Amino acid sequence: MQNLSAGQVLILDRIREKIIVVMQIGKFVDGLRGIITKDGGIIPALGKNYMSFSEGLRRDLQAFYEMADRRPSKVPDLASYLKQKAEEKKRAGGGNGPERVQDGPRTEIPGPEGKDEPVDVEEEQPGEDGEA
Repeated sequence: MQNLSAGQVLILDRIREKIIVVMQIGKFVDGLRGIITKDGGIIPALGKNYMSFSEGLRRDLQAFYEMADRRPSKVPDLASYLKQKAEEKKRAGGGNGPERVQDGPRTEIPGPEGKDEPVDVEEEQPGEDGEA
């Protein structure tokens, strides 16, 4: 089970539970003389519960195998990932420092010790009555 994802392990646990219920219903039905009631219906053990567990089992198996098909072949370690991103940035002509996107009006507000630091200021939107 070491090659399974956490999601697959969880699904396998649910599959096991459903198989146990379906097998117990099968064991119960095997001991009966028939499965048809006097009014022509099917016995309750094979009604909604059996169908629900069978369909749930089918969906769980489908999800399990779909998850196996989507697993990446190799996930890079953090150092490799960061190196790859840095190389992509160099090829794209990016700089070394973090990028900052200016998205609004700026104003100068005196900061501590008399220093002026730029601060983002949002514009006020007029209300329904036209006042800001």
